[in-house]
Formats: sequence, C-alpha cells, structure tokens
Amino acid sequence: VVPANAGSTVECIADAVQPAAPVVTDACGTEIVPVVTENTDPTCEGDKIYTFTYTDCAGNESVYTYTYKIQDTIAPEAPSAPLDMTYECIEDVPVAGNLTAVDNCVGDITVAGVDTIDNSDPCMVIITRTWSFTDTCNNTSTVTQTITVQDTKAPTVAPYDNVLNVSCTDIPNAPSLEFEDNCSSNVTVEFSETSTYDENAFQDYQIVRTWEVTDECGNTDEFTQTINVTLDEIVTQLTAEDRCYKDGIIDLDTYISSTGGTWEMIQGNPDATLTDNIFDPTNLQLTPEFLPTTDGIEYIFRHTAIVDGCINVTELSIIIDAKCDVLPCGAEDIVISKAVTPNGDVHNETFDIIFDSTCGFKANVKIFNRWGALIYESSDYRIGKNMGGFAGRAQSSVGSANQVPNGTYYYIIVLENSGLKPFTGPLYLGTK
Repeated sequence: VVPANAGSTVECIADAVQPAAPVVTDACGTEIVPVVTENTDPTCEGDKIYTFTYTDCAGNESVYTYTYKIQDTIAPEAPSAPLDMTYECIEDVPVAGNLTAVDNCVGDITVAGVDTIDNSDPCMVIITRTWSFTDTCNNTSTVTQTITVQDTKAPTVAPYDNVLNVSCTDIPNAPSLEFEDNCSSNVTVEFSETSTYDENAFQDYQIVRTWEVTDECGNTDEFTQTINVTLDEIVTQLTAEDRCYKDGIIDLDTYISSTGGTWEMIQGNPDATLTDNIFDPTNLQLTPEFLPTTDGIEYIFRHTAIVDGCINVTELSIIIDAKCDVLPCGAEDIVISKAVTPNGDVHNETFDIIFDSTCGFKANVKIFNRWGALIYESSDYRIGKNMGGFAGRAQSSVGSANQVPNGTYYYIIVLENSGLKPFTGPLYLGTK
C-alpha cells in the first residue's frame, strides 16, 4: 500500500530535488523498489512532479506522486547604488555604469538603467538614475542614484597683461580678451573704463579697465587691467618772426593750436610784460644794448597745458628789436664845437661832441695845430655838453700849464660803428 500523495512549495527549481521514495512492501512483506519518473522542469512558476511507480511480483502497480509547487517571489538582491554626485556641467555626467545583482534562483537577470531628468531649472538639473534588476520570474528590485548638475563656476580668461606702466604717449587700446566658460557657450561681457586723469592737474594718473563676465547661470567674475600712466612732457619748439617793440602787444595764443594752459616768460628783459597770453614789449626803452642797429632781445616763452593726457609744452622764441625806430644819429644830428674858450665862464669850456647817447657811437678824436702836429688824441672821447676831454691843454705844448696858444686848430673825428664819414674842421681856441 502506497502512502497518500504529497507535495510542498519552493522558490526555485533547484530546490525541487527528488524526494526520498516511500517504503512500500508487497503481500509477502518484500520491499518494492519503485520506478521514478519526473516531468520537465517548468521555466519559472509551475509544478515539478516526481512519480514513484511500485509493481509487485504479481504485476500489480501502485503510484505515489510528490509535487513541488515552484513559486519564485524573491527579487534579485540589488547592489549598493553609487554615491550621489554633483557635477558642474551636463557634459560632465558619465553614462550609467554596469551594476550586478544576485538572485536567489538560477537564471538570467535583466539590468536596465534609466535617467529621469528634471531640467526645469537649466542651472540646477536633477538626474534620478535608476537601475532595475529583473529575474526570469519578473521579480524586480531597484537602486537609485541622485545626480545634481549645478554650474557654480564663473568664466575664465586667457592670460593677458593686467598691469602696464606706460608713458602718456603710449597708452594702448583695450585688448580683446578671450573668455571661456566651463559649461556655457554664451558669455556676456560688460566693459567699462575709469581714469583719474585731471586736465587741470599736472600729475601721473591711472586708467582701470574692467571686464565683468557672466555665464548663462549668472556666475560672474571681474577682470581688470590697470594702466599706470606717466605724465611725460611733449616739448615743441617754435620760432616766431622778429617783431619791433613799437609794433604793439602780441597775443601768444595765435602761435599755438591748444587751448587753455598757462604762459610764462623764461628769458628776456622783464621791462616787457606778460599778462596771461598777452605780451607787451612797448615798455622797452632804447639802451646801448637795445638799438635799431643791434640784434634785439630774444624772448623765450613757455606754454604748458594738458593735451590728450600728456603735458604739452611749447617753447616760443621771439626776437624783439628796435629796427622800426629811427634815431637822431645822422651826420646832421651830430653837433661839434667850433670854439673853445676855457676861461671859467662855463661857456665853451671844452671841445664838445654832442649826439644822442642811444646812437651808441664811440668817438675817436685827434686835434692838430696849424703846422699839422698832433696835440691831442683820444680813442674814447667823452660825449656831451661840457663833457669833452680837450680844454686847450695838450700832452706837449708851448706855454704854461700845458696850455696851447690861442689860435686855430683842426680836428678829425671818427665815430666808430656809425657808418658816417669822418668829421673834420677848424677849431678856434681862445682864452679871452
């Protein structure tokens, strides 16, 4: 007699092992060895049946079955998810890696990775990366990784000269800087420039150029270029046409193109005045050094102004002369004594040569007696009324106290630097 059929429920086909055969004896008490058969293994869920057939010696058969109900309810054991990560740019996010799960039953595990992307804020993208592991019985387990994509880096700039020391004549134009962002291709640049330059201050100054650079996520950085400018002098030298002191005032601004600035006289006779840009030489007076026959006075003026960020200096030279003046220095203006009477009555006391001292002549005088003998000579005879050096006395004479006798004498006068012919004539000398 065989026992009643039996069975159990297991997770995996591997657990459905052949059970021990029940012990069955025939009528004679002899144990019967059964013939065991089994059905084909189910793919996933189903029954695994073991059939035990007992046949006694009389050919009588009895059947005992043991049925395993295969029911896989356990999902694969998923691995640990990768750590949550944060990246700057979407391009930095790697593809999903291969993860391996372990199932309780033998069979293939299907692995699928899916990214769910929330890009409602393009500057804060959240990627939910989910791996699912499914066994052949459609039991599924999942693990999830959260990836944050947040651009926090501002654009950068290629190397450039951020500090320059230059002359005011060599200030460079603003360079075209090259900016690069880690994520954005669209970079906004705002350029500004400030300067401490003051057209009224003669001092070095500084230019600061600023580039404010912003990417699409509002990350901003600022780059500057500082230019230290030396206020050098640019000197221009001009020579004006000669002017006569009687021609009137001179507006110095007519010689330059710049406006503003200041004038100063750095060389010349201060009797001529400078008021702002007006030079007035009409106050000059004739002197032996300043005559129609002399070269005149060189005046040098210095004009200083700030032009285009530099000290612009103009040195202007003007010769002021007296050539427009006509002096009483002709032959007709020369007065020469005709007689000398050195008797103490203050009249005709000396042999006088009279002319305007501004003529600048130097008198060379020789006096001869009637026999042609030289009785007096001077290479620098004093000029003016009663100023003459000859009063009837000679270096060697006949008579007392070097006094020459009364009579007629002759003179030769040469006025050096006058261009006039020598003056000659008789001179009467008498003491009574």
